[in-house]
Amino acid sequence: MKKFVSFALVCLFAVAALSFAATPDPTGKCDAMSYSTTDVFGTIVRTIPSSPPGASCAWVGMSYANGELLQFQNIASPAGVTMYRKNPNTGAVIATVVLAPLNGGYIMEAAFDGTNIWVAQWNPTGYIRQLTLAGVEVSSFPWSTGGSPRCINWDGANLWLGTNVSSNNTNLYKITTTGTILQTWATGTVVGWYMGGDWATNAPAGGQLVIADNVGNTIKRLVISGTTVTIGNQVASPAASPDVAEGLAYDGDLLIHCGAYASAGLVWFIDDGYTSGPVPMEINTSAFSPPVTIPANGGSFLYNINVHNTGTSPVSFQVWNKIRDAANNYYMVWGPISRTLPGGANPSRLLNQTVSGNLPSGTLYFISYIGTYPGSIADSSFFTITKSAVADGNPWISENYVTGNFLDEYATSTSAPTQFAVVGNYPNPFNPTTNISYSLANAGNVQLTVFDATGREVATLVNGYRDAGSHQVTFDASKLASGVYLYQLSSGSQVASGKMVLMK
Repeated sequence: MKKFVSFALVCLFAVAALSFAATPDPTGKCDAMSYSTTDVFGTIVRTIPSSPPGASCAWVGMSYANGELLQFQNIASPAGVTMYRKNPNTGAVIATVVLAPLNGGYIMEAAFDGTNIWVAQWNPTGYIRQLTLAGVEVSSFPWSTGGSPRCINWDGANLWLGTNVSSNNTNLYKITTTGTILQTWATGTVVGWYMGGDWATNAPAGGQLVIADNVGNTIKRLVISGTTVTIGNQVASPAASPDVAEGLAYDGDLLIHCGAYASAGLVWFIDDGYTSGPVPMEINTSAFSPPVTIPANGGSFLYNINVHNTGTSPVSFQVWNKIRDAANNYYMVWGPISRTLPGGANPSRLLNQTVSGNLPSGTLYFISYIGTYPGSIADSSFFTITKSAVADGNPWISENYVTGNFLDEYATSTSAPTQFAVVGNYPNPFNPTTNISYSLANAGNVQLTVFDATGREVATLVNGYRDAGSHQVTFDASKLASGVYLYQLSSGSQVASGKMVLMK
């Protein structure tokens, strides 16, 4: 397994060639616009655009969850707080969620525990609330100790809460998820005024809590030792006056920071001061039926992908694919796709990758990455394919995409498919017919397609509206050769697939 390699790359999800001057390393170092890793606390690595929060509003808490940036907009009206789920590479809004459980109150910060978010609410009364990413309350408890609750963080087992009585009169609490206080620190002038914060796992034990102080307008790493809290590192917030430091999140490699009013129109990604360490994630990919040759007009191929959490705890990660050509240009062809895998899990899947006719001919490296896109690569795997200079007479393919079930049961997005699956086919192996069963959670347009081992479509069994429930369709392969075939079920954004063997 490779160590994390720190890079910064603002990528468009369209097919775009990126030049790389040095000899490419298909095992990881393939991002062209990489920054030199200084590991200097506070170095601004990259930015994304951020619009102002609107009149009588402010950007406050931030969190990083499942490959998305969560940014919270406090509104000076009974409407309460809105959570914006954003693409951390572009700043584009993925979803907008009104946090109704706050009942018009304000929040100051949020923390992601791997499944849900914890928010600190200070108005109209102090509350700590656990919410789903869809904004539904899971649990809550009141908070009235040591001032208003502002800065909430998650260390993997417990919550850390910074509270404010007044400027330079602050407290820090380590608490359970039900509100039991485990330890208290009077942080006084060490922290002028708690606002954003996060638990930066790269740092040594005792120095993992990083906070935004909007009195001093600084970002601080706090060092917690026994009964004392001191400042380990401190830099000025790039949110220049009259703006103030507010949200702070951590994506596993970089600190993410915003100002209350987005005066600069930016969200900043900031070096946390430490080199990322290894994480227990491995990825292996291989062509299902090598060698792989793609016609000049584009085509597709099947490949096996295996991801392995070699640790004992759940790990959230992303997977994405790129293709590198002979001229050392790189093309984004899939992802990033977010998943969370339990400790020890080692699943494999068969996927279908479509390759655009726009890619150049010759030998191409097909590379799969696992980590946190785009900045951190935990591991990667590759194999070669050939893009022919000769077309095969089929229609031109203009896009690169992947189809198939990629660990959908481990999906960490609230939009993940549920109760949608290919149940299987019987008999299997078969000759020459088999019945494919599938289930639909909701009615809608459905397509059930069969591909051969090279990824070429050989039959469309269903293409139209179907009711919710269980269905079955017969596949007649009397005109096809013996071999392995892949069937793929799709409806809207949901995709499932399976394998079957024809034996004549």
